Amino acid sequence: MEQANDKPARSDSGGPEIGDKVYDPDTGREAIVTDRQQATGILLLRAIYGTDQWHPADPTRLTVVCPRDEMRKHI
Repeated sequence: MEQANDKPARSDSGGPEIGDKVYDPDTGREAIVTDRQQATGILLLRAIYGTDQWHPADPTRLTVVCPRDEMRKHI
C-alpha cells in the first residue's frame, strides 16, 4: 500500500502525536493515534473504521499519513 506521505513517524517527542493518522505496516492498516503512555511512550492505535484498538509491534515503522493539524481541517 503506497502512502501519501513517506516521512517516518517522528517528532521531537520521538514519534507520531495523538490525533495523527498513521499507517502500520505490521498490520497493513491505517489508524489514529489515540493515546501515548507518558512513562513508557507506548502508543494506542484505533482503526479508522470500526472499534479495533492495538499497540503497534514496532512504533518506529509507523508512517504519518496525515498529521493531526491536517486531520482537524477535515472534521
